[in-house]
Amino acid sequence: MKLRRSLGALCAAALVPLAFVAGPAVAAGAGEAANARVILRLVQLPGPVKAGKLTITYAKGSRAAVADRKSHVKVRGGVPFRRAFTLKPGTCAAMAVPAGVKGVRFRLDLHVDGKLVASVKGLRPVKAYCHPGTAPAADPAPTPTPTPTPTPDGNDPKFGTCGEANDNGYGPYVKGVDPEYEWYDDRDDDGIVCER
Repeated sequence: MKLRRSLGALCAAALVPLAFVAGPAVAAGAGEAANARVILRLVQLPGPVKAGKLTITYAKGSRAAVADRKSHVKVRGGVPFRRAFTLKPGTCAAMAVPAGVKGVRFRLDLHVDGKLVASVKGLRPVKAYCHPGTAPAADPAPTPTPTPTPTPDGNDPKFGTCGEANDNGYGPYVKGVDPEYEWYDDRDDDGIVCER
């Protein structure tokens, strides 16, 4: 019966939405965003009852992943309990006590880069934090250059530049000998294009 009540409380707590804390902007170098060091620390407030072991959940990831309480890591531990995360811009972290201990109050502190940003007290405290900013844009994937196929008349394939022809193992082409010579610009007027 006790296990059923604990699971019921855990499932009910999983439906409580997380309230996200937006933290202070973190100074960064030109064009880049700095990571944030986040510490979530759970302590028991003074009272007549000791908490003993309890279920604590935590998560790190995108806002959607952290808001989905079913994806949280569940651990059984005592208090004080502490988890530290390094968050990139645009990522979040959260901690919760989904099923408290009767008569025991907790305080859940949120520290960002060594500063206390938020603190919540209660029987089943929950705290979530999202690092402000956006993740640095990834370099765009290079667009592959299609490999030209040889022309039906037996000539080498036509490329956009001599550099592309050379990279694919073609050239040089001589004026009056190779029909491919006409496809490229002879900048030095020496009668040869696509020299290596």
